[in-house]
Amino acid sequence: MSISVLLGAPVLQAASGGIEMVQIDGASTLNEVLAHLASRFPHIRQHLYDDKGSLSDTYGIYINGNTEDLVDLSAEVKDGDEVAITMFFCFPRGAGL
Repeated sequence: MSISVLLGAPVLQAASGGIEMVQIDGASTLNEVLAHLASRFPHIRQHLYDDKGSLSDTYGIYINGNTEDLVDLSAEVKDGDEVAITMFFCFPRGAGL
């Protein structure tokens, strides 16, 4: 099972050595995709997670172009899915504006 992960934020691309698209195998949930990604590129972990180990509110994570921001890390992924991680450029999620 292969999931494509688009690193849509330049800081994540830099942390991955300039890679924009990563293939993740063996993940069945969004949480597993992110864990595999952080394991493969350890510097990405500091960007995706805060000091408490929670997902940072700086990024939006989407499956298959779904424009609803996904915060449910238990969301299922399947072979051929694309997960996109983008940066909120103006305000972090939950800024109340």
